[in-house]
Amino acid sequence: MSVSEYDDLELRIDRDADGSYRVLARAPDGRTARGSFTSPMTDDDLDDFVQRVGLARRRGDSGDARMKAITEFGADLFDALIKDEVGTVYYSARSAAAEHDRGLRITLRLSGSPELMRLPWEFLYKRPRFIAQSTYTPIVRALDVDSAMHPHELRLPMRILAMVSSPAGYPELDADTERRNLERALARPGAAGLVEVTWLDRATLGELGRRVAEPDEIHVLHFIGHGAYDEATESGVLVLETPQGRAHDVSGEEIGAMLQDETSLRLVVLNACEGARSSHVDPFSGVATSLVQFDIPAVIGMQFEITDDAAIAFSESLYTGLATGLPADAALAPARRAIIGAMHATEFGTPVLFLRDGDARLFDVADVPAELPAPAPAAAPAPAAGAAVEEEDGSAEPVVASLDGPGPIDAVPPMPTAGSETTAESQPERARTTWPLGPLLLAWTAAGLLTFSVATWISVWIEWNVAAGVAQYSAQALAFAALALYHLAREDRDRIAAALLGVAAIAGVYMVIVFDSVYESLAWGAVVVGLALIGVGIRVWAVAAKRTSPFTVSTRIPAPFIVFAGIAYLSAAMVLFDRVVWDWDPVFAWTWPFAMLAVGAGYVLAAHVLAREERSTRAPRDISSAVTAQRRRFARSVVLAGLGVASLAYTSWMVFGVVVQPGDAFQLAPAAFLGQTLAFGAFAVHHLTRPNGDSVPASVGYAIVAGVSAVTVWNVSTDLESRAWGDAALLGLFLIAIGGWLAVAGRRGASPFAVSLKAPSPYVIALGAVYAVAAVLRVAGAGDVSLVIDWIILPIAVLGMAVGYVISAVLLVQAGRRGLQ
Repeated sequence: MSVSEYDDLELRIDRDADGSYRVLARAPDGRTARGSFTSPMTDDDLDDFVQRVGLARRRGDSGDARMKAITEFGADLFDALIKDEVGTVYYSARSAAAEHDRGLRITLRLSGSPELMRLPWEFLYKRPRFIAQSTYTPIVRALDVDSAMHPHELRLPMRILAMVSSPAGYPELDADTERRNLERALARPGAAGLVEVTWLDRATLGELGRRVAEPDEIHVLHFIGHGAYDEATESGVLVLETPQGRAHDVSGEEIGAMLQDETSLRLVVLNACEGARSSHVDPFSGVATSLVQFDIPAVIGMQFEITDDAAIAFSESLYTGLATGLPADAALAPARRAIIGAMHATEFGTPVLFLRDGDARLFDVADVPAELPAPAPAAAPAPAAGAAVEEEDGSAEPVVASLDGPGPIDAVPPMPTAGSETTAESQPERARTTWPLGPLLLAWTAAGLLTFSVATWISVWIEWNVAAGVAQYSAQALAFAALALYHLAREDRDRIAAALLGVAAIAGVYMVIVFDSVYESLAWGAVVVGLALIGVGIRVWAVAAKRTSPFTVSTRIPAPFIVFAGIAYLSAAMVLFDRVVWDWDPVFAWTWPFAMLAVGAGYVLAAHVLAREERSTRAPRDISSAVTAQRRRFARSVVLAGLGVASLAYTSWMVFGVVVQPGDAFQLAPAAFLGQTLAFGAFAVHHLTRPNGDSVPASVGYAIVAGVSAVTVWNVSTDLESRAWGDAALLGLFLIAIGGWLAVAGRRGASPFAVSLKAPSPYVIALGAVYAVAAVLRVAGAGDVSLVIDWIILPIAVLGMAVGYVISAVLLVQAGRRGLQ
């Protein structure tokens, strides 16, 4: 639940002449207390802490180790600040605020000790919770300024001016990706009419000034780029661009001077790795603090690096909260929890809120819609300290941090002013998360029909059969009709793509009618289908490129597959116009069935991605639900990996059976390749369900390999051995490509699951190499060597791939058990 009113607990820390620090605590009722503060870390210790915890894009240790370090530091920092008389005032203020269902804003004033700006106060921890994670106890940093700012009257949408700076000489930022990330974050509040984002054409100081001078209002400035801190000059800078694209270091004072006349501007968000850091001497030398001095009511800076997923979750929750009228600090706490929900728990303390004064209300929103999605996940009341949360399997997991509202007061010595324990208000009912069964079911139906069409095509190819040919083209016509309905069933329904697929379906019916007649009639049907499919591919790709939509990725996925299918149909038409029997044409014989299988796989993949996109547009779930969903996802992924491993073991066993009993080869060989087909299919779905969707290309590759393996089953069972070894060559090449991709993606990935992604790559490459070499030797006529590879080395390589995925599954489980990353 949101908090509408806050009491303010002010904690001022000043440095004395002897280097010690004194603390003055001022409670909402005017009560004061004095104390002392000693930093729990030296500057060197703090630098080591930042290197270990703060470099989110480059860190190498485990998430649980980072969380342990954060928890220990936060507890030490809390004990150093909230103690003795200051502790008494703190707990009394918390009790009084809870009794009146109010929040308690903890305001740090550090103008008298600017060197303490370096400490990550947002990690303050009192078992069992991090203070800043709760909407009821936000932590803000306020500066000593002469004048207060009043909330700006806002008529929705809240207008955000965004800019991406990636000058030469600095690590290159993918500007398009950064734009898509922010637009993805703002898709749901944008669709609700809450926010509107405009992009600065060039990230130059002059372009910023020109845009600010325009008459329309700007409410938020969102900067994405590099920040820096010059230890020599003790000043923070943002790195903008010159008109020539080179780096331009701009101080907070320069940016503040450029923005000072934009009276509607209430917030600046600095998504720069050191944008929130200050010097040891002057609190206004950091970029964030300088902007506050230039009459900007609030600045949110990132005191550490922040990953893309964390930034997306944070931005969506923050801007939704602000546009619904929440104060900045009330919107920030659920945005921290959104970072946790995005599987980046150690980054919740990265955002730092600087306020010009104690009032965090930035906007008076005049026209909030009556029904809006919840801006942040609600949380359940915290269990008592030391309690445990029951896992799905019944085991217990110790509570590390609570994400609730006021809940029971932390375990403290009895205070004369403390009242009885307060309980959190009942949680609002969250929006139901739906699964788009329509598109998903239609995509799977189309894939099944296309697979059936390929199977009947193989039978026609082997031996002419009119009934099978009619069944083939009937199945493809039904598949195109299902895909037309798929485009209409999507939330971003595309009637043009549906119409083109309808044309393809009608042309497919025509091909059924004329199948057993002249080749030219069949060829004209193939031409229409081919042109329609190419049109669909171009259409969906163009739509994905032009639209800003949360469904962009799933829209684009089928495009290359369906264009490939269209080209295959046109090539088939050329063969038919020349009246050449198609089983004599190797291009058509191989291209068409793989094109059909690829279209089916592409649409199934798109439908599953659509389901994920659909869920992302719904109201966020509470943290416990997100954790439960992740556990289920881990379980599915590991089970599928186990199914693939078991199928590979079965395959190896069948091949060994052929070695022991060569006379049974006709029965055992198809069984072996069938087990292999099941394994590749299981690995395709396994990579589709891995956490963070980190291996979708591998999923597509395995789906294609499964299709090739299915054709091999047919060829082996019909004693078409020469064709089977042609299949083996394709299997080898695809497996080598998949293994290479897994190695590269696992090495480059910053995810905690990257190690498990890379683990099976050498085994996959090895099996692919064995298949490729075996095919080459069979074609070259090296019979004896080929038999050794076929019946001895091949089963060992198959077992090796199974071992690789066992290792991968173990590493995946270990990463999952570390909790939210």
